[in-house]
Amino acid sequence: MDEGRRRTETCGAVLFHGLNRLAASAQKVIQSRWLCEAVSWKRLMLS
Repeated sequence: MDEGRRRTETCGAVLFHGLNRLAASAQKVIQSRWLCEAVSWKRLMLS
């Protein structure tokens, strides 16, 4: 296996891992926001 190709694959793997982490944290933010909105909506309905 030649050096350039290995470097490219490593770079791709790092990039992919970073994108996955970014997507996971974005999903958490969206979920927590949705949860907050659901809770405040429930409060509105109950009051």
